[in-house]
Amino acid sequence: VAHANGLALRQLLHWTGVGSLAKMSQQEVRTLSHVTRLPVSWLLHSLPHEAPGGGVRRLRYLSLEWGAEQLRGPRPQVCIKCLEEASYVRAEWELAGIGVCLTHGTWLVDQCSHCRKAISWGRPSIRICTCGRFLQDILTDAPRPEAIGWSKAFVDGIRSDPPGRSNRAARLHPI
Repeated sequence: VAHANGLALRQLLHWTGVGSLAKMSQQEVRTLSHVTRLPVSWLLHSLPHEAPGGGVRRLRYLSLEWGAEQLRGPRPQVCIKCLEEASYVRAEWELAGIGVCLTHGTWLVDQCSHCRKAISWGRPSIRICTCGRFLQDILTDAPRPEAIGWSKAFVDGIRSDPPGRSNRAARLHPI
């Protein structure tokens, strides 16, 4: 939504009072829903937010509960080819265990090859680093078949139904 309206994601979050995508409260999700006109249910599925309850910090993401260390949070990773083709990021790329784009069989990138800084959600555009360089300029080596297999198994495991439960995360939508 931010990209489609010529805004950096950081601007949209600031204007809506949302501190960070990595730790949104349920109220911040409702506010973002109002501004973007996206259903709350879609946002609750597609964006990490605090899980109800006390104790250890847990997040809900893709209709599942995660430890905060299992999500990438403020340091996203992207597939350069997906950015070139459609300017989108996939939800599963937010998971710490995923390192490969299953569509293109390429490594996900979390650092700009020009400035060597981590890619952030606060960059000027989904395709541009904070240094101003287009991220599709990054060249990467092909991943080994084992890395592709691991990412595929991980994503397939999230998408499958746990025994005795309804299909809570059958589809991982682009965000």
